[in-house]
Amino acid sequence: MNIQTKGKTIDYFKRQAKMIFKDFKVHNNPRFFKVNEILKLFHIDCNSEEHNFTLMKAQHIVSRLAQYDNWSILINSYDIDLLNHKIMYMNNISDYKL
Repeated sequence: MNIQTKGKTIDYFKRQAKMIFKDFKVHNNPRFFKVNEILKLFHIDCNSEEHNFTLMKAQHIVSRLAQYDNWSILINSYDIDLLNHKIMYMNNISDYKL
């Protein structure tokens, strides 16, 4: 995998985090994911977190669904690892897509 491919894979994860973040902001009418179920999976109370849910938290959720410990590890991973973890993420997120 070259740098361009790695960038596309990281961009994919960034888009996923942005979509989760957007869905959280309108969790009564999400467009992409069953965001309330994702929040329950990570023990996030959508009522108490309503004003504190950030893009950084959405990135953390994406990294955890991709089987990484955190976002920093994800974006600094080797190319082949990113592809493998992208597949893991896609398998894990499929239950939460609308």
